[in-house]
Amino acid sequence: MTEDRSETVGSIELEAATGLETMPLHSSDLLTLLDEDGIIRYDSPAIDYIYGYDQDELVGTHVTEYFHPDDHDRVLEAFNALTSATEHQIEIVEHRFLVADGSYKWIESIGSSTPTPEGYYVVNTRDISARKEREKQLEEAKRQLEAERDGKEAIRQLLLQTATDGTFAENVCQQLVETHGYSGAWVVRRHRGTAAIDPPHQIDAHYGDDTFRRSDSPEEDAETAVDESTRAVLSTGQPRVVTVNSVDNPALADRLRDCGLTCIRSVPLEHSGVFDGVLTVVRETPETSLTRTLVAEFAAALGFKRNMQRQRDTLRSDVLTEVSVKLDESHFLAALSIAPSLPEETQLRSHELQSDGGMVTYLIRTDDVAVKLLTHAASTVFGVEDITPVRDGQPAVVRIRVPEPVLGTIITNYGGSIASMTAAGGTTELVTQFPKMADISTVIEALRTHWPEATVRTRSVRAVEDTTPSPFESLTIKQKQALHAAAVSGFFDRPQQSKAADIAETLDISQSTFLHHLRAAEKKVFSETFEK
Repeated sequence: MTEDRSETVGSIELEAATGLETMPLHSSDLLTLLDEDGIIRYDSPAIDYIYGYDQDELVGTHVTEYFHPDDHDRVLEAFNALTSATEHQIEIVEHRFLVADGSYKWIESIGSSTPTPEGYYVVNTRDISARKEREKQLEEAKRQLEAERDGKEAIRQLLLQTATDGTFAENVCQQLVETHGYSGAWVVRRHRGTAAIDPPHQIDAHYGDDTFRRSDSPEEDAETAVDESTRAVLSTGQPRVVTVNSVDNPALADRLRDCGLTCIRSVPLEHSGVFDGVLTVVRETPETSLTRTLVAEFAAALGFKRNMQRQRDTLRSDVLTEVSVKLDESHFLAALSIAPSLPEETQLRSHELQSDGGMVTYLIRTDDVAVKLLTHAASTVFGVEDITPVRDGQPAVVRIRVPEPVLGTIITNYGGSIASMTAAGGTTELVTQFPKMADISTVIEALRTHWPEATVRTRSVRAVEDTTPSPFESLTIKQKQALHAAAVSGFFDRPQQSKAADIAETLDISQSTFLHHLRAAEKKVFSETFEK
């Protein structure tokens, strides 16, 4: 096809000759006439609105000159289909067209195979760039949603399929590099058990490029070398990000540039207030809101996994550290033991049931006084709320609620378990058990945050004679609470001391829910005990 401007006529003459003067040529849609070779013979006034050209500016040129290279062949094929059609047909094509400012705009062109009397093919065009932009935004939102869903599903699968926190950390680093565009990822934690180790941190897992991580100092082993950002988070427990444009840390920004990276992000591994290491990632391309969110969620999952691992280690360890911790009367149970209405020799035993809405539910037992006197004494202790008699007999049992914190949560978050919680003479004594290598000083520091006078009374290491997993390990928290509350309240006694409705009220759940948890707990315990 060759360009031929000799047959070009003015728009006014062509409108008169073809009857176009009777058509709505001043609409927002563009009407174009093309000859069989694709030469533009006429454009309606809307060309200025859509493309920014004068009305006659493109007349005489070949229409394909303005097609986007990626769309050229596809649009030309549609036009050829019109000119070669043996019967009437319509072709609709979405493509990009070069506009006056040099950019491309998305348009929809509708052409008819029936020519005008002069042999021109009519093409109607409308601007669809706004629609395409919305489609692009929707597609991007869909991709982000799918990526977020895939990221969350990856976390869920890792939690289900990885047995140890170390394996989980390795898989997290691999996921962040291979799936989410990070160049390198590593997990660092402090050495457990003692602060005397130098350096006091170690790398648990790493994947991807480690050039940035490695130390230039020959005195520091590569496996314990961490960057400045990771060290800062290890010290403060606060997340940190540094980019190549950061002005507050030019040295680290320069190092990022030297390594071809755009940013470094370090996030603490934290669960239920326990900080246990750092996840650090580096990236060559800018982060997105999605990738930032996924790094935070992977870090939270790591914190949770480590918390579960600590608790499992306690249950299955063949050597345990048993620690007796004393709390003074600033703890509610110690204060209750010296309530004026109770005899001096009163001894109390307590069990935490649940925490909800900032309050903790306890069952308090004693063989020394009747339930009525124990209930009255509890009403005189500061902070004690919602006092309910549960069992009037031996032992007497009352339910109370007090404001958080939750002692059991603090202990279990550091990998321990509470063997007993008793009080007498103004002192609460916790007997706790931890894996042998647990850092007990860290646990005591956490307790002193809430009870400054907390002290260790005794500490001993003992071997566990039976390392067979307990059937109670498989119970959920709610199942354990239901079973324990039933036992303490006399539900299994004959004659029965408490009914299901009473215990359900104690647990602040429906009777049917309590019975569901209790039966599930009984089935698990009996099955694992007798089917081995």
